This record gives sequence, C-alpha cells and structure tokens, in this order.
Amino acid sequence: MGFRTARPDEAEFLTGLVMQAKAYWGYSAEQPEAWRPSLTVTAEQLGSQPAFVLETDRVVGFYSLRVAEGACELDNLPTC
Repeated sequence: MGFRTARPDEAEFLTGLVMQAKAYWGYSAEQPEAWRPSLTVTAEQLGSQPAFVLETDRVVGFYSLRVAEGACELDNLPTC
C-alpha cells in the first residue's frame, strides 16, 4: 500500500470515487447528482494542484489540496 501522484487520466475514475463516497452518507440519489458539477474531478485540476492516490492492488482513495495565498486546504478525501 502506498501513495503516488494522481494522473490527469484518472479524473473520471476519481470523480466516481467522490460520488461513491457521498452515497455512503445516505443522501438521496438525486442530491449527489445535483452536486456533481462541484464534485467533478478534472484532468486540469489533477495537473495543476497537488493530488495523490492511495493504492493497494487498486486505487482505494485519494486526496487533493487547494493552494491559495501561500496556504493549503484539503479539497478531497474520499475512500472506498
């Protein structure tokens, strides 16, 4: 198990992981879909901000950081 840098080509998979993580919290099926625009992970984001995936034999989680004004803010932290 280990962390590695997320690749831009993983954006669609990581978006699915975010959506799956939201479903865990018992929201209606419609609510996460309404949030999809703000929950979508893009290749551009993965190429421009620090983002890392946790792998075992597959990707089981990831996190990303939003960097602004010299500070970092946790942007994503879903796991399956």
